[in-house]
Amino acid sequence: MARPRGVSVGIALLLGTAAAFAASLPPRIGHAARHGVSAKPIRDLKLPPRASAAPGARRILDAPAVPRPGSSASPRDARVQHHPGPSALDPFLNFDGAAMNDNLPFSGNEVIPPDANGAAGPDHYVQAINTVFRVFDKAGNLVLGPLPNASLWTGLGGVCETFDPNTPFVKYDTLANRWFVGQVTFDVDDASVHQCIAISTSGDPTGTYAQYDFVIDVASGSPPHPIANASRFGVWPEAYYMTVNQFGDSGNAGFGIYAFDRAAMLAGAPASFEYVNPGADHPQTAWGIPSDLDGATPPPDGSPNFALALGASFIDGSPGDVVHVWKFHADFANPGNATFSGPVDVPIADFDPLDCGNPNLGKGCVPQAGSSQLIQAEPSLLTYRLAYRNFGDHESLVTTFTVDGAAPANRAAVRWLELRDPNGSPTIYQQGTYAPDASYRFLGSIAMDRSGNIALGYSKSDDTIHPSLAVTGRLVGDPPGTLGEENAFFEGPESLPPVVGFWGHYGAMAVDPSDDCTFWFTSEYIGAPAPFFEYSRIGSFKFPSCTSGPSGTLQGAVVDATSGSIAGARVTAGASETLTDDFGHYQFLDLPAGTYDMTASKFGYTTQIVDGVVVNEDATTTQDFVLPAAPTAVLNGVVRDGSGGNWPLYARVRIAAPGFPGATLFTDPVTGYYYASLVTGISYTITVDAVTPGYASAQIVLPFDGAASLADTVGAASAANTGVQ
Repeated sequence: MARPRGVSVGIALLLGTAAAFAASLPPRIGHAARHGVSAKPIRDLKLPPRASAAPGARRILDAPAVPRPGSSASPRDARVQHHPGPSALDPFLNFDGAAMNDNLPFSGNEVIPPDANGAAGPDHYVQAINTVFRVFDKAGNLVLGPLPNASLWTGLGGVCETFDPNTPFVKYDTLANRWFVGQVTFDVDDASVHQCIAISTSGDPTGTYAQYDFVIDVASGSPPHPIANASRFGVWPEAYYMTVNQFGDSGNAGFGIYAFDRAAMLAGAPASFEYVNPGADHPQTAWGIPSDLDGATPPPDGSPNFALALGASFIDGSPGDVVHVWKFHADFANPGNATFSGPVDVPIADFDPLDCGNPNLGKGCVPQAGSSQLIQAEPSLLTYRLAYRNFGDHESLVTTFTVDGAAPANRAAVRWLELRDPNGSPTIYQQGTYAPDASYRFLGSIAMDRSGNIALGYSKSDDTIHPSLAVTGRLVGDPPGTLGEENAFFEGPESLPPVVGFWGHYGAMAVDPSDDCTFWFTSEYIGAPAPFFEYSRIGSFKFPSCTSGPSGTLQGAVVDATSGSIAGARVTAGASETLTDDFGHYQFLDLPAGTYDMTASKFGYTTQIVDGVVVNEDATTTQDFVLPAAPTAVLNGVVRDGSGGNWPLYARVRIAAPGFPGATLFTDPVTGYYYASLVTGISYTITVDAVTPGYASAQIVLPFDGAASLADTVGAASAANTGVQ
């Protein structure tokens, strides 16, 4: 199949040498301190209530440090997208996930933030938050739970079984048809840090699990030491890779990478890990994130896992805005053959950093309706996941981070990027900052389906709404660097009270292996205290064009009969939509074979319709459109006093309509007269504000056919009044 057009905007710089990482090779080796297989399926567990702190106690995880910029400068981000494209994701299911109140029967307390995480398998969706998990069927019905996360290690002994673990990760290993659950915990007796991993023994998430307890740090060990709640996981053919922030005797120590022996754990056998340390040479570069396989096509044989981290002058002293790329390939049969290299520094478009304050002091930067508490957006670090796909003709990685989308206003927005050729000459294929309006968007998670379509989920809030969950996306053929219309599919009923500003370190966007098309997104929201107020929501979405069946390509150009190509025209083919690029070209890639009714439209032109366009399997169909200019007419009028004086007013007149970029004009200060040339055949919303103080705004909706007459609308005293003459 043809792949989408695009422009590479980055080049690879500064390849780290093997000598630079002599301290990391060969890797440090560790072994599971405990391992076993659960004696009975977790669906058969009968767990008694556990001893706890006082009911309703809140245990707050320290917020790992996030980099803070210096004083704001002039806006630098040229990739801010203020107007969304058409490729909207329509949710067909959303339902409640686990809640902090689920802890009450087991421990009576909560560990905040929730850190909602989940994955879809062939028949189930499994979701975990800090200390509890639930299993659902694909219709959103509860199958199992809530149960404590620690119950997955029942019978193993040690702290994985007996102490509430945190920072949960749930993954479905598509290549093996197994479930992976990883959590970290801490032994208060000897101050050791344990990574707990459970691997299902079948594709049934309610069955038995191979259980592992890896001691990844001891108090008496040499630095660096892992920061327990600052880890990320990725599935790869030879290992389950984990990145984790570190600290040393003098503070930050970058991040480390662990590779856990996947083949051994799938077999339920004794397992080891290998550890390398990018932080040895880059102590200020934190929040690395490992690549995480999506789809049934593995990376090329022998491919390393890729770990990315964000770099900038205020983060780690990088001379420009970059993503650092490290490569680590573990070898458990012969650890001396393990390879580790990097970083390759890949330039990204300049971004404006968001200053969200110190999270450990309750600081934040995101407003919400009805609460004085500002939410912590955790900016300037790559957010979970780093989703990887092998498309055959190219390899892609996608990830996100939070920036200031309206510098210097300090308004949170999501920067997203797609990096290609990570094992060759990594480059940024496309990127953008999604900020279509004045709301704040943060804590994004992103993934690609089998066709290369992208879905981005995130939290959204401002001073007029409660924190909400939203998704947007793009078709593989959309103009590079653009996302479609937003779907805010769930608004929480409450706002975060003034207790703490934490909003979780991650949400999770996953892809359903059943069709490799359906996206599943989970993150937190705020509800009524009972006694806890942190809840989570799960939603699923799909682009209509994504299919595992026969497909083809539909492309063409949209032009003006007189002036050439039309950029930004909306083209539909059945339920699929896209926009033309700067050259008037559009394309639908991997469109299901069939017959489509098509439209092409843009404000200022007459919409054209073509029915019965046939798309054949593995073939390219071309359908061009010529759009004639739409007829226009002059709308004019006078703005007058509406309190009885009827005198002309100097006023601002704003004209808006769907697809219309909008117009703002001012009346003549003496006569109150205004005029505008407008396309006919649509309705305009006209908003009038007097420049002179003391007048209320007036707004009217005018169906404009070129001959319409707008009668004077006399408002209450001191109200502005418009009329067309």
